[in-house]
Amino acid sequence: SAAQVVSVDRPGDVAEVRLGSTGLSQRVPCSQLRHRFAREDGATSQDNTSLVHMNDATILENLQSRHARDEIYTYTASVLLAMNPYKDIRGLYGEDQCAKYKGK
Repeated sequence: SAAQVVSVDRPGDVAEVRLGSTGLSQRVPCSQLRHRFAREDGATSQDNTSLVHMNDATILENLQSRHARDEIYTYTASVLLAMNPYKDIRGLYGEDQCAKYKGK
């Protein structure tokens, strides 16, 4: 889960962050921090280019959230990313599902 920045040492080289999963604090170089836009409604993006902050952390978070919902296909512009669900997903390869991605 996401961490919260508690403080930043001047001149901004190191930040103290509180880890969301444990509540413990950790010092992290500011260069390793990524902006995040938290969605209160839990919605995901079908296309990573529509993310508010497009960086490695938000793309991975979006892919992880979609995978957990069995939404294994996600676009990044014209590139279709497919995450292996490691299980059968009912209706995944039906005509309706195929029509959603045809010609995109």
